[in-house]
Amino acid sequence: MSVTGFRSDVHDQQPPLRSSAAEKPQEIANLFNSYLISVFSPSAEIILQDSPLPDESYMTELCLTVTEVQATLKALDVTKATGPDGIPAHLLKETAFVIAPSICKLFNKSLTLGIVLNEWKNVNVVPVFKKGETDYTENYRPILLLSQVSKVLERCVLNSFKERLREVVKECQHGFLDDKSCTSNLLEVLHHIGSPLDNGSQIDVVYMDMSKAFDKVCYKN
Repeated sequence: MSVTGFRSDVHDQQPPLRSSAAEKPQEIANLFNSYLISVFSPSAEIILQDSPLPDESYMTELCLTVTEVQATLKALDVTKATGPDGIPAHLLKETAFVIAPSICKLFNKSLTLGIVLNEWKNVNVVPVFKKGETDYTENYRPILLLSQVSKVLERCVLNSFKERLREVVKECQHGFLDDKSCTSNLLEVLHHIGSPLDNGSQIDVVYMDMSKAFDKVCYKN
């Protein structure tokens, strides 16, 4: 990323549109920070459909094993970037056999109390170019780099109840699921549209573009 000539067009509390420029690294970082804050919607209401999980008690009685934690540590991708704690995945992977018992106790304590350490919530925000002109902050999307230990906890919890989650996830969901992807989604849509057309029927399609949807998600602590 160049450290010169960065610009940002962000809205003030009142119109008109304001254009800002930055050249020094600190100024550029502040510019990105201002832009990301401007697109975030902290007051957005989150409406969730009432779809309780079957037998929800298993979620409150979750207890990880040393074997599960060790396997997750061994499966870490050493090419992934290091988070705010500075602990690389390579170190955790190579020492998995030794540190798994201690980390397992720490994870289970966190699950029992329902508390996640603040250090595990910290992230490094890295802007990644998406499209358009490279010197505009609006053309970048934020990537959040968590600490590797917190990602191990997330993976362990997910592995423990992901099969239960499949019971409530709709069949039309293709993202973030094993054995499904953009390709499987496109193939299903192609089949869904192609079959009626082959029979001479009419198909109406509505396209929706959720602009910066992930940037605007309200995360409650």
